[in-house]
Amino acid sequence: MQIDNVLNFNGRASLSAYWWYALGLFIVSVVISIISAVIGVLALTLLLDLVSFVIGLSGLSVGVRRLHDSDKTGWLLLLGFIPILGWIAVIVLLVLPATPGPNRFG
Repeated sequence: MQIDNVLNFNGRASLSAYWWYALGLFIVSVVISIISAVIGVLALTLLLDLVSFVIGLSGLSVGVRRLHDSDKTGWLLLLGFIPILGWIAVIVLLVLPATPGPNRFG
């Protein structure tokens, strides 16, 4: 993934690009959580929370672009606010194959 796509909600992201990013996001989140728990200093914890927030926004943008790749609107990520069934629906939407050729999102 290119650095200029970090907060880009337009265009498409391939299936592999999304899942590699998701793996990296998971690893970074675990490391940040461990550091935050071990250090316990409030200022550093707040700084790490801010870093987590920015990383989460970039994850949101790649999720939207992944949905665009299968010709779905990014607003469908809001289904994730519905416990269990919504989470399953979002995962299913994220693993759908890409639409071949151009679609309405690029």
